Amino acid sequence: MKYLLDTDFLSATSKRTPDRRALDWLRRNDGEATLCTVTLAEFAHGLAHAPDDETRKNLTLFLAEVRSTYTEDLLTITEAVLLEWKELIAELKAANRTIGCEDSLIAACARAHQLTVVTANTRHFEAAGVRCLNPLVK
Repeated sequence: MKYLLDTDFLSATSKRTPDRRALDWLRRNDGEATLCTVTLAEFAHGLAHAPDDETRKNLTLFLAEVRSTYTEDLLTITEAVLLEWKELIAELKAANRTIGCEDSLIAACARAHQLTVVTANTRHFEAAGVRCLNPLVK
């Protein structure tokens, strides 16, 4: 594995009209990317708060497909990841910076597994000292 997909990147592929750049990137990097359980939890939370039944139905199907696709390589929040996360929080605090809980956990997972985060939200992940890639840049 080389890449860890962030929630916003995954969301770009879940739209009624998915972002073609995201789909193309996933095809070119088939087998090189994975997810963290935090991303699945974020997505499931968003699904639970979908604005209407049709959106909820479509996102439920999408999430089931994602779980099926990434189930073998899904990264969990282990003790090693949590230790990396605590170190990251200390570094951010020393630099007088903050990032959200979910992003900091995904960043810690990327650091622990030496992966590049695929995201459109590079600012937060760069602050966490992880390599980032934004395939959605025009």
